[in-house]
Amino acid sequence: MFKRILTVFFACLYLFSTNVISQPLTDSIKAYTLPEVEVTGRKLLIGNSALIGKDNLDNIFNKAGIELIRKGVFFAQDLYSEGFKKGEIAVNIDGEQTHCACPNRMDAPITRINPLEIFSVYTNKSSGEPGSKLGGSLNFYRAIPSDNLKISAFFSQLAGAQNISDAALSFEKTGQRVSLHYIRGGEYTNGSGEGFTKLYGYKEDKPFQLAELSYFGNLNNFTYGASFLYSENIAFPYLQMDEINNRVYSAHFSFKGNKIYFSYTDHLMNNDLRVQATMPVKMETHAKNLTVGLTGSFYDFYFRNWNAENYLMQSTGAGMRIDNNMLPEVKFLSFALFDKFNLSNLSFAVRGGAVLSSSDESLVSSLRNNIFPGAKDSRFFPVFGINALFSPAISEDINFGAAVDLLLEHPEAEALYIAVRRMPGRPLWSGNPDLSQPFKAGLRFSGVTENLRLELFGSRVWNFVNQVKKTSNNANYLTYENNDVLMAGVNAGVEFPYFESNLTYTYAQNLTNDEPLSETPPLRVVTKIYTPEIGNFRMYLRHTYSDAQLRIDLSLNETTTPAYNKIDLGIDGTLDNFILSIAAENILNANYYSHLSYLRDPFASGMRVYDPGLTLRFNVKYIFTK
Repeated sequence: MFKRILTVFFACLYLFSTNVISQPLTDSIKAYTLPEVEVTGRKLLIGNSALIGKDNLDNIFNKAGIELIRKGVFFAQDLYSEGFKKGEIAVNIDGEQTHCACPNRMDAPITRINPLEIFSVYTNKSSGEPGSKLGGSLNFYRAIPSDNLKISAFFSQLAGAQNISDAALSFEKTGQRVSLHYIRGGEYTNGSGEGFTKLYGYKEDKPFQLAELSYFGNLNNFTYGASFLYSENIAFPYLQMDEINNRVYSAHFSFKGNKIYFSYTDHLMNNDLRVQATMPVKMETHAKNLTVGLTGSFYDFYFRNWNAENYLMQSTGAGMRIDNNMLPEVKFLSFALFDKFNLSNLSFAVRGGAVLSSSDESLVSSLRNNIFPGAKDSRFFPVFGINALFSPAISEDINFGAAVDLLLEHPEAEALYIAVRRMPGRPLWSGNPDLSQPFKAGLRFSGVTENLRLELFGSRVWNFVNQVKKTSNNANYLTYENNDVLMAGVNAGVEFPYFESNLTYTYAQNLTNDEPLSETPPLRVVTKIYTPEIGNFRMYLRHTYSDAQLRIDLSLNETTTPAYNKIDLGIDGTLDNFILSIAAENILNANYYSHLSYLRDPFASGMRVYDPGLTLRFNVKYIFTK
């Protein structure tokens, strides 16, 4: 393994010493440019001409060292970056904190993004920035509505292994915008032509739906908006339950950069979509999450209230029923101040604040006290982050920088307070209210020429929150403990006029038990070849290689994943006011799955989620302005 790491490292150094020419990039999903790369982040400009789909964000983020792992149909994706995952990576929209309601992250924040509204994305790896977590943050920014009349229409149709229709429409005038978005589709088949009914025990190919309505306004120094999202029947084969319906209500209002916002999620999941013979236990979880926040140029405040109720009941006969206060009125109150300043070639970003968390311990005391006697029902966490960046001026053609990161963060809510009793013979799931705070020390080097990029990063985290199996009073538990971990890796890219390639690799080790850290994706390389433009159109061939992941945590029943290759072929361009793209994805019909773990207990199915087989995708966007 270390030989492989050294090979990747020196190959990247060789690429960095090469000098080629770059140009703006075009993708079958969207058009974007990468104007500059910073040591602590990367900005992706999407713009009003972009084609973007909820399910293909992976094609965008791989340039910034971020991967999306498929968990079910269409847009069921979650974030992984440089050894961090799930709640360790914050997702913000115009500074608004987003939180999921599902304890198993069916409603991962990335699925809430309305592509029609987004103008740019900023990937931030700095601990000193507002809204950042252990793994940094992903920040989306809405486009400001046009004063002139502007009508945008988007339609995407998938066929072959997937049959999905995606349509969107937006109207803008006098600084006001209304957007509509609707998606409908069904199960997909893998490279062997097998669907969810055969692979994962679903009753039928029941269509899923998603609908979004959003409003955004800009008037003088005021911005304001509201949105509603509804989705239903989203299949999650990697779990034993699926999303039956999910409602998200949100609104925001700001004056001169001072914003107040709220978001409320009502989420229902159960196993009604599965064949009863494969599900002898009826399961259901109803979760609700409220976030209210206030943010500005130097401060960030939010209050979160999270509650989830769950029951398990034997499907046949007069079987037992277990009711769980899964997340018993969990509350988080967070406040932080932040600032930036420069000293010659050094720049600093500083963030400091505190988090107060609590839960209604009386609802689950008997469960937690078995494994954590005298557990607290509230915690106070001081938090701070410091990022020091050294970026000397080398030349007009070369940008080099080094950054040091120090961060003291609070444990995530579910790791502290979740509580689930199971049927006899199955492990109980308990949070650990006594967890210590994670502390991260990170180091990052970045070198960028006009056409080349190389990032080397490393993080040492003390008290990293990790899942663990324990036994207490003759009962088996899945809970959480603090471990020391080490993460190191490389993100690299090269761009020619008709060629580009991006590589990402993370080595992650649990130093406490001397085992590989679980849920770490393997080496990945995405390469793309373009033809010259002919009449504003050009073709491309894209190859994705994902190495085998042999570094796994056997104590958590994680298993290895084989390597795979995937090839896509497409053409895209513009015709008058139309932006068009046609693509054949996975043209060799490879039967593969990405590296997945089995840490999502207590409702993990133990099944790997295959990616779709050969899929034909047609995208068209029309823009009218007056």
